[in-house]
Amino acid sequence: KRDDVERQHCEEALLMLQLGAHPNIVALHYCVVSDGDEFLMFLTLVDGAKSLDDAITSNGRPGTLYAGTIDAVRQRIAGVLVDVAAALAFCHGRGVLHQDVKQENVLVGADGSAKLMDFGLASMGEGVDGALRAEYKGYTPTYDSPEMCALREALLATKRDWEAFYAIKVDRRLSPAMHDVFAFGAMAAALHTAPVMAHG
Repeated sequence: KRDDVERQHCEEALLMLQLGAHPNIVALHYCVVSDGDEFLMFLTLVDGAKSLDDAITSNGRPGTLYAGTIDAVRQRIAGVLVDVAAALAFCHGRGVLHQDVKQENVLVGADGSAKLMDFGLASMGEGVDGALRAEYKGYTPTYDSPEMCALREALLATKRDWEAFYAIKVDRRLSPAMHDVFAFGAMAAALHTAPVMAHG
């Protein structure tokens, strides 16, 4: 089990290093295996960072994202979405499908800028941009497209027939629209339909 986790961290680190730097992505600077035999990843330090989830709500109350006038709120939401879209465009342009776009995987800095993080489910595919096709590695419920739901049902129907399971994953590779772009749209809708926005 531990070997699987370490292999996943190594794969994530390699993919992040291959991806390269972008101002809207939490970058990996280096990684080491500690004396205690633990895999450590050293990422970009984001000043005043909080997850987008924490910027939405804090102790059951509207967070910093929703502070001030409705126009200020809309500007902050637009800024976050533009930053995340730029990060995704960068990833897709380099053949990487993130596969876990959601509020918890976006950091918002003290300056209001947003950075995409957590590439644990990301995969390098074939092609770039709209032509990108990558193997399914995971998803978050409520952020899944109809194509993702259909793929998941097909994978579950294999009932531990691993040969059929992997054949489906290879045969039904995902495009950005089927995964990241749909999840991005779900996240954007959630930001614009939060209860606090209803009072604007």
